[in-house]
Amino acid sequence: MYLQRTQVSTRTGTHAKIETIFHQLADRHKGQPEFVMLTVFHALGHPSKYEIHTRWETREAAETYRKSPETAAFQEKNKIASLVTVDAPVQGYTATTLVGDQDEAEVVAIIEWTLRLPAVKPFEVSRDELAKLRQKHAPGFACSELFRWMGDPINQLLLNGYRNIADYDASESHEEIQAFQKDHAASLYTDLNRPSARERYEIIVRG
Repeated sequence: MYLQRTQVSTRTGTHAKIETIFHQLADRHKGQPEFVMLTVFHALGHPSKYEIHTRWETREAAETYRKSPETAAFQEKNKIASLVTVDAPVQGYTATTLVGDQDEAEVVAIIEWTLRLPAVKPFEVSRDELAKLRQKHAPGFACSELFRWMGDPINQLLLNGYRNIADYDASESHEEIQAFQKDHAASLYTDLNRPSARERYEIIVRG
């Protein structure tokens, strides 16, 4: 599976309008060849910050849609460029770990990891094992999904989803989860000069 990630911030006074457009965007994707799912995340700590994750069977299908005249016409009709600032170039990822079901999540932590190159595979294996422990022991666990950036495998995107914020806050309390994290500390895999970036989001569109 291919994940296309877009990060934007709303301009002053455009919050309500852009969320309406996000819902229209989800409707537009339905029925597109090889389209899987579109999710819009709204940062809990930064009201102007959003992420749009669009999942496709292949990268080719995603790029065909993104570059189509119909997409350009939709953006022009809705004046999207005047409503948001694009915070980063569109990024493409491939899925490596998918545990659980994002449809059950309401709150998601999105974590960007920068790894040391020899540690890429061991990190991916460890996150899969940790996800399965959370699925077994963490209250309100919904999903854990790991994606590898196609530009460089040392850059990875982790989504941990829970049914509500209280479950998210309590998720690390089980002794098996704590023991695993102690034995598989981030320092074993990551570039210590480039610490991970973590942000919590609510899901506002799922289509």
